[in-house]
Amino acid sequence: MGAMGGGSMGGGMGSGAAAAASGRTIRVAVTVDPALTGKIKPGGVVFVSAREAGIPGPPLAAVRLNSDELPTTVVLSDTNAMVEGRNLSSVDEVQVVARVAFGGTAVVASGDLVGEARHRKGAASDLGVVIDKVRSLKGANGLNAATGEYEDLVKIGVIDAAKVTRSALQNAASI
Repeated sequence: MGAMGGGSMGGGMGSGAAAAASGRTIRVAVTVDPALTGKIKPGGVVFVSAREAGIPGPPLAAVRLNSDELPTTVVLSDTNAMVEGRNLSSVDEVQVVARVAFGGTAVVASGDLVGEARHRKGAASDLGVVIDKVRSLKGANGLNAATGEYEDLVKIGVIDAAKVTRSALQNAASI
């Protein structure tokens, strides 16, 4: 993570993406709580994403960074759309999440460091997100696809998550 300074401007797949931003634009200043700075390894993967608040599924916009760039400001805009026709301009409120992904993938894992904030359409384009929590998943936790939240699957009625996964794979293979 180096000096934890600098504050470079990211915005997608290259530094020119910020200049090409179109539609709704959110400038996200990403910082790390000093209590968590020591947990971040140099060269780690950081995702900054925005999804419709309270709605599960893929993010509306996302960028991938290197932890050596923190703290930094990234630009999320319609240019970063993940799904054709679903972008930041298409919703009123988004939940912006910055996550240090120790596994290096988009899949949230226990131990990842996260920070969140919400942004409403029409609000100032500048938003601050502080990475200040450690994601803790214990026991039978998993993603509740109906809510987009990680929770205890047994408590909400999923008795055998492995069977659900196997059944879903069998059903998908039969199509």
